[in-house]
Amino acid sequence: MCKLISMILTKKEVYFLDSGDSHEEIIEKFKLKEYNSKKELNFVRVEITPDQETTDFFDWSEEALSRWTYKVDQDIMPDWYVSEYDEKRTREYLPIVLKERFKDNIWNGYLDFSYSGVKITELPADLQVGGSLDLRNTNITELPAGLQVGGSLYLSNTNITELPAGLRVGGSLDLSYSKITKLPADMHVGGSLNLSNTNITELPAGLHVNGYLNLYNTKITKLPAGLHVGDWLSLRETNITELPAGLHVGGSLNLSNTNITELPAGLHVNGYLSLYNCKNIIELPAGLQVSGYLDLNNTKITKLPADLQVDSDIYKDF
Repeated sequence: MCKLISMILTKKEVYFLDSGDSHEEIIEKFKLKEYNSKKELNFVRVEITPDQETTDFFDWSEEALSRWTYKVDQDIMPDWYVSEYDEKRTREYLPIVLKERFKDNIWNGYLDFSYSGVKITELPADLQVGGSLDLRNTNITELPAGLQVGGSLYLSNTNITELPAGLRVGGSLDLSYSKITKLPADMHVGGSLNLSNTNITELPAGLHVNGYLNLYNTKITKLPAGLHVGDWLSLRETNITELPAGLHVGGSLNLSNTNITELPAGLHVNGYLSLYNCKNIIELPAGLQVSGYLDLNNTKITKLPADLQVDSDIYKDF
């Protein structure tokens, strides 16, 4: 994570990982023993964190790195530890660690700027992150062209208004509470997509979401034909009036507090179906199948189709 760079100091060596910032992982990888045969401490856990005033995390000049904060992460110290000397030799390794993690514009591991205090405003072009990239609550306003993220990408509570063409995210993409207004047509997301509490008005044609799709409290009014959602789909508190042809939802479907007027014939829902407080729907379609519960409370539906299949409870005051 970019919140800190963790290292282990022994009397003669400095140990670190090419990715990850767990002291325990360093200890395990290098098979370090905390005490010697005389019951004396063998090493010291240290951390170096970025300067919180920086706007460019990737400025690794000598002057910039000198402002990073050095911290010892334990209370009891070995007799050989000398604060000024050991801090100096640790800092000498910092550019080595960073360059090992960032080769050919690829950051090896998880890059986390959320809640770190770092005032990052931009990222380098064609950046690739092997793990997840967390930019929540930062001042970032745009992402660079060519960005690829092997894990998840977290952009909630940012001022991002659009995403770069060709964005590749191996895991999930969280844009909740951001300023996003549209998505690129060629975007790829391997996991879930969270757009809740945004001003998004439409989704790109042919969108395929392997995980859940959360559109709660968005400005969406229409879904693209053939939309595929591998897990649950939430349209709660939207102005959606109908579902598209060819819609596939692998989990639950939440349509509560929407303006939905009808459901497609033969709809299969592999979880619960909530139509709570949908005032404009008056009947259910033929062939409807629901694997979980069916919530019809506060609707105008008064009659159930003869071929309705619901595997759990039906909630409705008839």
